[in-house]
Amino acid sequence: MATTTSVTTTFAGERDEELKYVSSALYGGETLSAGLFNIKERIKKTRVLKTLSVTGTIIKARTTLFTPTGTVTVGERELTPKYLEVNIQLTKSDFEDDWDSPQMGDSAFKTLPNDLSQAFVLELVNIVAQSLENQLWNGTDGANELHGIMTRAKADAAIPAAQKITNATSTTGNIITELAKVVSGIPAGVRSKRDVVVCISNNMKYNYIDALGGFASGGQGGNGVAGQGTMWYNEGNSLSFRGVELQGVFGLNDNTAFAFEKSKIMFGTDLQGDYTEVKLLDQSEVNGDDVVNCIMKFSGDTNYVLSSDVVYYGPTS
Repeated sequence: MATTTSVTTTFAGERDEELKYVSSALYGGETLSAGLFNIKERIKKTRVLKTLSVTGTIIKARTTLFTPTGTVTVGERELTPKYLEVNIQLTKSDFEDDWDSPQMGDSAFKTLPNDLSQAFVLELVNIVAQSLENQLWNGTDGANELHGIMTRAKADAAIPAAQKITNATSTTGNIITELAKVVSGIPAGVRSKRDVVVCISNNMKYNYIDALGGFASGGQGGNGVAGQGTMWYNEGNSLSFRGVELQGVFGLNDNTAFAFEKSKIMFGTDLQGDYTEVKLLDQSEVNGDDVVNCIMKFSGDTNYVLSSDVVYYGPTS
C-alpha cells in the first residue's frame, strides 16, 4: 500500500523559525538505555545460549565407595532476531506549496526541504524507539512484531507456579501487598545477586510513589517519606522495595511486572545502531521519479536464560 501524505498549511502569515516542526511527545528506548537487558549484537541468524543446572542431593555423608548423586541438566535458549523494516515514500510536489518550498531549490530537479528531512528522520527514529520499547515486553511474535518477554513468560510452563503470579488492578491501597508478592517470589539465589531488578508498569510505579507519600489509602504515615508528602520523589530518582531495585518501564502494560537478573535477560540484534539509522534515497537520481524513499532496517529478539530465575506478574489465563 502506498504512503499517504497529508499536508495542511495556510501558507499565510509567518512561520515560527525556532520550533519549525513540532511532533507529539513519544517515549522509547528506556529499557535498553537503562541497561536492563544484556544486549547481544552481530547475530545474523541464531545465537544459542547454553544453560546448566545441578539439582538434587549434592552434599551427603561420606561413604567408602564412590556413590554419585544429583542431576545435571544442560539445555539451551535461542536468540533468533526477526528482521523488520520501515518503508515510507515522500512525493516532493506535496511540499511545493508549503513554507519550506524555497529550500527545495529553483531548479526543476527539486530536493526535499532540509528542515523537513531532519524533522522527519528524528520523528521516524522516535516512533521506532517507542514501538521497540513496547515490543521488547509485549511483542506477540506476529509477522510485524518481535517476541516480547512478557509474552514468552506467560506461555512458559517451566516457570515455577510460585513465580507466576496473577496480577491485580494496582491502587495506592494494594501496591505494597502486590509488590510483596513479586519480591517474595524471587528465588533466594537470584535475590542475592547485585543485578536483580523488578521492572514494573508505570501505573504501579506512581501508585507506589503516592503510597509512600502518605495522604492516601495505604500511605505511610500522615506526611509520607521524610515528612515531605507527595513531594518526596523527583522523577529519575531510584526506587526500591525491600532492598530490591524497582524500575518503572513504559513498555510494560498496566498492572504488570517482571523480576530478573539483568545479566540473564537478552536482547539480540544485528547492530543496535540500526534502530537509529534512516536512509533517505532520492529516486530522481535513480529513475527520474520525483519521490524520496525513506528506509529503516533492523532486527531483534528477546529471551531469558532460565525459567526458574524469573518472576512473572501479569495475566495468567
